Amino acid sequence: MIELNQLLNLSNVKLNLKGKCREDIFKQLIEFLPIKNLNEKLKKRIFDNLMKREQIQATSIGKGVAIPHTQIDMEEKIALALGISENPIICGLEDNIPVRIFCIIVADKNQTPLLLKVIARSARILNHENLINKLLEAKTSQEIIDLIKLEEHKVLK
Repeated sequence: MIELNQLLNLSNVKLNLKGKCREDIFKQLIEFLPIKNLNEKLKKRIFDNLMKREQIQATSIGKGVAIPHTQIDMEEKIALALGISENPIICGLEDNIPVRIFCIIVADKNQTPLLLKVIARSARILNHENLINKLLEAKTSQEIIDLIKLEEHKVLK
């Protein structure tokens, strides 16, 4: 099984995202997805797919965390970008809980089982309040990666 920390690196983990709504945050994080040939057309398709998914049901999992996800045609099996918003963002009317931690996951359309496993793994790890508080206090992308790696090994050994 692929580990969440294996999908994270300094180029796809971002702090201090600025925005007033989830659309702003999604657009910023899409820029950092490690996908080959990530052109404007592909970015728009990813964004549109994420928004369609959000209209069905917001991907907030509570405790200030959201895991927006979608599938597209792409070379990579799966790509992820994680970001911390400077300001809390209301993502859906269902829960009205502000979100600051966003983990966007994009998988190839033929990788549904892998996508579901990565979503489940992300939700399990990002559901611990102690970790959430540490992530919100983190000063660097490397610190976020290290915190997730430590928590992943603790929770999923």
